Amino acid sequence: ANSHFSAMNGHAALDLPGKNFSHFFETQKEQRRFFEYLGSSEDVINFETRFTKASGEPFWVTLSWSRIDANLVSCSVIDINQRKQAEEAADENSRQYQQVTDHAPTSIIVLKEGKISYANPTFRSFTGCEAEELMGMDFRTLIHPDDREAFPALPESPDAGTPLPGLTEVQFRTKTGETRLGTLFFTWIHQKGNPA
Repeated sequence: ANSHFSAMNGHAALDLPGKNFSHFFETQKEQRRFFEYLGSSEDVINFETRFTKASGEPFWVTLSWSRIDANLVSCSVIDINQRKQAEEAADENSRQYQQVTDHAPTSIIVLKEGKISYANPTFRSFTGCEAEELMGMDFRTLIHPDDREAFPALPESPDAGTPLPGLTEVQFRTKTGETRLGTLFFTWIHQKGNPA
């Protein structure tokens, strides 16, 4: 074990030689998973797991290893804790955003290239369509035919050079054929790293 591994897990470098590698895993389940992969006799790249520091604090690592011979394995350990924490924070933000949009009293939809990728319950109630019906639907098909031609084209990305329309009042056609009036407001968001 080199000095980087010692610094990563907080163990003194002199304490590492002779220490069983399984000692570093956070749980026995992760130990078993590691040994199952190790027993496959194949080289493994980017095996994500959690280790425990000398202080007892868990942290994320990715392991890659290759067999030198039947009894010897060379293993690299990369600390990915910051990346995993960022991913977990992003997931939490996404869950909070979902809760806000799902309970908003106004209709909220997300469009990607003009097609619906998300519609909150209020918009579903407004149109009379189920979520499955709306997913992938061309948004313009919900606009009443009398307003469809005048409805402005939406840019595909913020870099397209075309600004988003301002407040726009349009008639919608519901699933049952009823006409309903709505006022639209557009803004760019990022969904899974891409503009929508």
